[in-house]
Amino acid sequence: MWFAVFVVVVIALIAWFAFDAQRKARAEKEAAAINTGKIKLEAIVADGPFRSNAEGVYEEPASRVAEPATLEAVQAALRGLTLRPIQAKHAQPGFEIVGPKGFLRITVADPARVEPSSMVIAYTEAELVVDAAVALVPLFGPIGIDMGDAAWLVIDGSRDVAAIRKELSDRYLAMVKQMMEAMAPMQDMLDKIGKAVERKRT
Repeated sequence: MWFAVFVVVVIALIAWFAFDAQRKARAEKEAAAINTGKIKLEAIVADGPFRSNAEGVYEEPASRVAEPATLEAVQAALRGLTLRPIQAKHAQPGFEIVGPKGFLRITVADPARVEPSSMVIAYTEAELVVDAAVALVPLFGPIGIDMGDAAWLVIDGSRDVAAIRKELSDRYLAMVKQMMEAMAPMQDMLDKIGKAVERKRT
């Protein structure tokens, strides 16, 4: 009887360790997919020397000092655009917005004095950053989104979310096109090498 109990315990321990290993692997995979600090918000002068285009040219707009707001006011502004901020699963004050393809997490150091540049952004769906910035324009005024390789997006209330998302999509497509064009000479060289090797074999 004791042997049977011992076998059951061993099997249970093996199953638990296997489940824990899978849970940790899944958590590590999810963490690797989160982009932190790659997108930044900045209060900007909307009519400054900035040209918006779909080519993704990196031209930083003129920044300005925004009047700080509370974290509660920020969340209220987001709800005004039908976004639903929820309690962030993080040690710092903040919130998360869950979208159809991922999430946006914003944390702040001081919930009593929040402004665009003080927000630490982590995301798996970049489009949610656009949605949030559009919702925050009435609170902070014009906002610039530093999209990294995709350059700056100007959010000043003159365009709706769909138009800005399309511009972002056009920029990403332009980046992919540029990468493919840059790889074309290398592909041609590899094709020639492959044909030369094939001729030698025959």
